[in-house]
Amino acid sequence: DDFEQRLKALDDAIKNVEDAKDNPNFVKSDPYKAAEKQANVDGNNRNTSIRYRLVDRNAVYVPNPVYTCSASGTVAVNIKVDAKGRVIDQQINQSSSDTTNGCLWDAALDYASQTAFSTAEKPEQLGSITYYFPGQG
Repeated sequence: DDFEQRLKALDDAIKNVEDAKDNPNFVKSDPYKAAEKQANVDGNNRNTSIRYRLVDRNAVYVPNPVYTCSASGTVAVNIKVDAKGRVIDQQINQSSSDTTNGCLWDAALDYASQTAFSTAEKPEQLGSITYYFPGQG
């Protein structure tokens, strides 16, 4: 099952990050720069960027947006993350988004559901991810 494979891959990535933290040479990076760097891609989406807010956690996996929407806009997604760093719930934050385009909303929700963060002692934590879609127009 594709979902189970992605879940296993996320668990493996989280374990690798946790193992790396035990290394004395491990350096934490600025989570905003790391997320934006990973999200900037060539081609139609070259200007797409992502910012997230999740106190005391770093991104382990941020999927590169590859979408087919012709619209552009900013979409903010409220997320709930479990102790293992998996996004377990996501909802559009309409007041922080500047578009109501369904294609952009669907893309943002899909990418948010695939994002993974470092582990934490908290069983659940609230945060947000904001996607800046330039459009393909």
